[in-house]
Amino acid sequence: MAVRDVTGNPPVMCGQNAVMVTNGPLSSPWRCSGLAADDGSVRTQLHRFGASVYFSYSSMIGKLFLRKEVFYPREKFNRPYVLNLLCEQIMRDTYSDSCMRISREERRKMKDLLVSFQVGSSISTVQDDSMKKRIVMAARDNWENYFTRLFPLVAGGGETQVLGVSHRGVRLLKVVEAAGIRSKHLHLLRSYSFAEIMSVELRRGDTVELEVINETMELQSPRAPQVVAMMQLFNRELVKVAIIIIIIIIIIIILLLLILTTCDSNHVIALKSYITDDKSLLNFSRGDIIQLLPMESLQTGEVITARPRGGGGGGVAKGPCRL
Repeated sequence: MAVRDVTGNPPVMCGQNAVMVTNGPLSSPWRCSGLAADDGSVRTQLHRFGASVYFSYSSMIGKLFLRKEVFYPREKFNRPYVLNLLCEQIMRDTYSDSCMRISREERRKMKDLLVSFQVGSSISTVQDDSMKKRIVMAARDNWENYFTRLFPLVAGGGETQVLGVSHRGVRLLKVVEAAGIRSKHLHLLRSYSFAEIMSVELRRGDTVELEVINETMELQSPRAPQVVAMMQLFNRELVKVAIIIIIIIIIIIILLLLILTTCDSNHVIALKSYITDDKSLLNFSRGDIIQLLPMESLQTGEVITARPRGGGGGGVAKGPCRL
C-alpha cells in the first residue's frame, strides 16, 4: 500500500514487516492510472521494525494519501479500517473518469450495484460492513486491471506496452488513446493465469523470460527484477493454497469413506465391477456405493440383497458376497 504525506515529507511504503522511505519526487505509482516508477533520482532504503521505542510529533499538520494497488494471494481485509479505506477508494474511482484502470462497462456495473444498495457516492452513506465487503469483493473479482501492478515495457517488443501482474495472473496490455474526457484506457492483448505459467526468470538484468504453455516470451522492462520477484512470490503463495485445498479434499474423502464403511452404516463401496446376464442378480461398477438390505431365505456367505447408489442408478437384486 502506498502512502504519501502532502506536507512534502518523503513518501513511505508501508508493509507488514518494514517501512520503505523514498527520497525523490512524487512519481506515477501514486495515481490510479500510473505505472510502476522508473525514475533514476528516486532512492529507497528499507527500515525494518524493531523492539526499540519510537518518538514522533503529536500535532503534525498534513494528510496521508493511500491507495491499494494489488491483492496478494490469501490476503484478507476483515479489519474495519482496512475495509473502510478500500471501499472509499473504489467509490471515489467509480465516480471519477480519471482512472484508466477501470473500463466504461466496469464503471457502469459498479454504479448499478451501488444504486441497488441505495447508497450515494460517498463512503459515509455506507454504514454496513457487510455491504462494504460486497463492494470490495465486486471490484476485486470483476475489475480486470484495477488491482494490478502495472510495469512499463521497453518499446520494440510488439504492441505490448504494459505488463500487469495481479492475484489472477499476468496481463499484456496496451495504452490506447481515445477522444473525449477520458483520453486513455488499457486494452488487453493477452492474459495468462498462474496455472498456465511454467516458469519466470530474470535474464540480463532487464529482461523477463516468461514460459507459458506452448510459448516462451522475453519482455524487456526497467523493472524486470521487481516483475520476477513479484511473480515468483505470487506463484509460491498460490502453490501453498493449492496444497491446502488438496489436503482438505483428501481429508473429506477419507472421512466419507470412514462413515460409509462403519459397521452400522449398511453401506459398502464396490472394489470391483460385477456384470452378469442373470436378471435376478445385481450389476454394479467399481466405486458404486451399495446399500445392504436384509432379506430372508439367503444362503449364508453366497448372496446378499443390495441397492447401488452410483452412476448406474438404483435397484434391488441379489449380488455376490465375494468376487
